[in-house]
Amino acid sequence: MVKKNKKGWIRIVEVFLAILLLMGVLMIIIKGDEVKFEKGKIINQKQAIFLNTVQINDSFRENILSLSALPINSNESGFPENLKIYFLEEFENCFMNICLPEDACVLDFESKGEIYSKEILINSYDNVYSPRKVKVICYEEIII
Repeated sequence: MVKKNKKGWIRIVEVFLAILLLMGVLMIIIKGDEVKFEKGKIINQKQAIFLNTVQINDSFRENILSLSALPINSNESGFPENLKIYFLEEFENCFMNICLPEDACVLDFESKGEIYSKEILINSYDNVYSPRKVKVICYEEIII
């Protein structure tokens, strides 16, 4: 009777299972990055649609170009009320800042998550030429 050595087969099965485990972990990591990328893409697209709407709407353009105390953000008093209401309907965890084109339009806040920003330039309304930069900054809240 021939004695079979089964240790070699056990080693092959162990290596195969280890490879499957590593592949599973890699797939989870790759999928997580895709989800994060997709979320950023959706927020960026939503910001672009919002800013295009603001750029086209005559009432919003007039309100933005008539501001004199700049920079101003959506949390400050003096921010156009109709624009603020529309902004808050569309976004949460976001700020909108209006400033002069040469300004950086930055906001002082800290976030440990991802930050998404998009801006446009509004040049004129009727006979008023007073360019303004409108910037939407959204952040991701991380709950620890």
